[in-house]
Amino acid sequence: MLKGAKCYKPNCFNLQADKMKCALITILFYFLIFNQSLFGQNNNVGIGTNSPDASSKLEIESTDQGLLIPRLSSDARKAINSPAPGLLVYDTDKRTIYLFDGQKWLPFAFATDTASLPPTERTTGSLTTSLGYSLAIGSAGVVSGTDNGRVFMFKSDNGNYTEIEEIISTSPNPAQEKFGKDVAIAGDWLAVGAPGGPGDTSKVYIFERVASSWVQRQILKNNTFSEINSGFGFSVAMSGNRLVIGSPFNDPFSSADEGVFFIYTRNSTTYAPIFATFQPGGGNFAAGDYFGWDVDIEGDYILVGAPGHNNKEGKVYFYRIINNSLTLDYQRPYSTVDQPNVYYGYSVGIDPNGAIIGYPGGINNYGGYHIIGNFRNPAFGDESDEFEQYFITGESNNNIFTGASVSIDANHFIIGIPDKLNSLFSSSENNLVKSKANIYSYNANQTSFYLDFELLQSWESGANNLNGMGISTAVWNGRNCVGHDEDNRFYIKDFRAD
Repeated sequence: MLKGAKCYKPNCFNLQADKMKCALITILFYFLIFNQSLFGQNNNVGIGTNSPDASSKLEIESTDQGLLIPRLSSDARKAINSPAPGLLVYDTDKRTIYLFDGQKWLPFAFATDTASLPPTERTTGSLTTSLGYSLAIGSAGVVSGTDNGRVFMFKSDNGNYTEIEEIISTSPNPAQEKFGKDVAIAGDWLAVGAPGGPGDTSKVYIFERVASSWVQRQILKNNTFSEINSGFGFSVAMSGNRLVIGSPFNDPFSSADEGVFFIYTRNSTTYAPIFATFQPGGGNFAAGDYFGWDVDIEGDYILVGAPGHNNKEGKVYFYRIINNSLTLDYQRPYSTVDQPNVYYGYSVGIDPNGAIIGYPGGINNYGGYHIIGNFRNPAFGDESDEFEQYFITGESNNNIFTGASVSIDANHFIIGIPDKLNSLFSSSENNLVKSKANIYSYNANQTSFYLDFELLQSWESGANNLNGMGISTAVWNGRNCVGHDEDNRFYIKDFRAD
């Protein structure tokens, strides 16, 4: 029924209705009876045709339009009260039509389940050349940066991610500042790293979503140590009202590129620093540790990578915020035996259930990742080798750099294998195999203390020499995102259970 129309029933029809209402009803009656483009001869309906097929109750013909059925999120679809057998709905999260068969919802696609469906891809087209260089996802949508100073928000729109807004800062030269080198999002707040180049003042730009647009609120700078060449904003991560910023080129003890990370908290509309932290050990730092190269936070848990530590073997640090104090729970290098050029901690991700650490170097730059389940007590660091953590080496292909990016939430993790790496660690590339990203589900069983994980899908680039699939990754509430900068796009799929 049209919005605003009235329903006239025989037992409530007003015999005193004005002539205009009667005229409208008469016109509608003749239209329904004589307009053969709407009704056929066999008690059936045709739209766009005068002769709908006799076997069909409804036939629609068009050369330039399609049929649009109700579009609902997965939660809204599942909340339908007593769905009738045969009910059809387009699920905006799963990106396919669902049919209710009387007992359960079935994906209306050439697959036995939605886990087999391909991801959705999004691009800015000719506006950019390297979308997917950085990536973050939250309830507001997907935010992605390029390698030349541009950042775009793809608004969630019930899982469609089609409405695009460019995030505009007050930077006089976004490309030189490397605006968008890393991005993070939490609720209505967005952080964009701008670590700059040689001689630049490093910054982090803060935006707030106001109505349907993003408004710049604040510019954060490294006021504790040097602002120039510090890399402040090289890595950023957000959770709730907390923001973690990596500054891997800071020199707090005068050795080049020792690194620092910062923790900010938001009060109302302002982020203020609460901790500025360098590596445990004080003046024993070595040049090129790059502490803060990558950072992540989830709730009270913080994970910081230092992939340059000990001749680029690498090391990671597990922190927690306890009663407004920062506590170091655990620190570990890749191995107790020196193994240079592993780059352990090049990428990190943390969740209270588990942690993921990428090490894209090692033998022939196969790379790999370290997955850890969190058991027994809130702190990481009590895991046994046999059941609760695994080191997984990448495939035996030179310079694929498995683990160059990683992400994790409560049930999924992603491993990027982009076939290239930051030139501070390696200038080699692999143009003989397709770059890709692997999406896994995992379960840290709190009863048996067993860590179980399963490969769900691999997303590959379109050609062997099209590197960069997996250069960035992000996962939030079952939505898995992968950036592919050389193809100027990102991919997204909802892996939550049907």
